[in-house]
Amino acid sequence: MAVRTAILSDIHGNLEALEAVLADAAACGADRFVCLGDILGFGADVVACVDRVREVCEWSLTGDHEFMLREYLAGRWTPNQQAKRYCDWEAALLVPGKSPQLADKRRWDWIRRLETQVWEGEMTFMHGRPTDPILGWISETEASAAPRTLDADFELIRDIGFIGHTHIPAVFRPDAISERVSARDVTISFPPGTKALVNVGSVGQPRDDNPDACFVLQEGREVRYRRVSYDQAGAAAKIRAVKVISEVQAERLKYGR
Repeated sequence: MAVRTAILSDIHGNLEALEAVLADAAACGADRFVCLGDILGFGADVVACVDRVREVCEWSLTGDHEFMLREYLAGRWTPNQQAKRYCDWEAALLVPGKSPQLADKRRWDWIRRLETQVWEGEMTFMHGRPTDPILGWISETEASAAPRTLDADFELIRDIGFIGHTHIPAVFRPDAISERVSARDVTISFPPGTKALVNVGSVGQPRDDNPDACFVLQEGREVRYRRVSYDQAGAAAKIRAVKVISEVQAERLKYGR
């Protein structure tokens, strides 16, 4: 019997959205949970979200926000002033020795050691895209611009690749036809021998003009997209209470963009 996997991505410190998605996935019969990264960034509940992912998910990957925080602390990335304030705030919460509020060393060690990609049989998992698993992204414009524009990406996956990063749920195929997925509950099946890249959307900060949290359930070669309502006002209020986070990150939750 195939295992039903809930695939989450781009939680971005939004605990309200994460809890709603976990509950919905459990109600849909998920056997296990995995995360494609970006647990951090933008939101107010980064510690709680990291702890929930560590508790619930079989594994998580490095997203660009985990990567950039590590690079910043190592002196290999210089952010702008707004990003620096947010990174310093996250570091004070997550990194031992950065503030009198001593962070849990095991939590930070877990973040530091997140993998870049995972392969499970015919499935490949990453945050960005096969040719750049952490920072790269695939846009609908790029995928539709010219035939075979994603050839190099498809060469690097076995059959089906799961990605995040853009916060926009979509399916990309080798024939350069992309399919945005906007329905609240839709199932897509991939015939044997075909390849696809599946963007699972964003749990904590959707940007496809739909404010509901998004994730997918994968079972064999079948993918089911789910959209889940959550307490957006509560999540936005928490963001506004953290003065280092831009108001934009709170306001955009209401509109999904």
